[in-house]
Amino acid sequence: ESPSAVGLELKPEAAMKTWFAGDFRLRLDVTLGRALELRLTIENTGSEPFAYTNGFHPYFRVGDCAAVEVDGVDGCRYWYGTGFGPEPWKGPVTFGEHRDHVFWLGEHRQVLSDRSLGRRIVVEHSGNRRLVVWNPGPAGCEGLAPDDWRNFVCVEPATIPAADALTIRPGERQTLEMRISVESI
Repeated sequence: ESPSAVGLELKPEAAMKTWFAGDFRLRLDVTLGRALELRLTIENTGSEPFAYTNGFHPYFRVGDCAAVEVDGVDGCRYWYGTGFGPEPWKGPVTFGEHRDHVFWLGEHRQVLSDRSLGRRIVVEHSGNRRLVVWNPGPAGCEGLAPDDWRNFVCVEPATIPAADALTIRPGERQTLEMRISVESI
């Protein structure tokens, strides 16, 4: 079975200059086969360097977030709400209440184990400095049905906050990549 692929490209229009002054070309390549592969490439087409942030924001459907663990952040520093955690993260990330952590990565491979659906979702990525792990919990699900928050978690490769932005020089290209695959437990 051969994979399917599509490429999309964005070049700035005048209206975009109100929110981003750099001259750039942005290309998203998507390949779908036994895995989903995303490749986002930015090229500085101008004469001045500029700073930018990047990220993919996948929401993963799970049977019940209370039965989910995310491995691959053990020993990482993390940011939660207003500051850094008191010590590096220990063990897998679990859910059940509000979770909004930004991890300073060591590994670029996380495994989301969903015991209620009997599967592992493997998220491999490069070109990012951080990983956001998020679920709104029961109090943060405005606009959702009361228990909808239980049925998804986010594992988001990104480079944030703006203070940690990447700089790209004229003529340079940088790429954010993510590969998602699923296996049975």
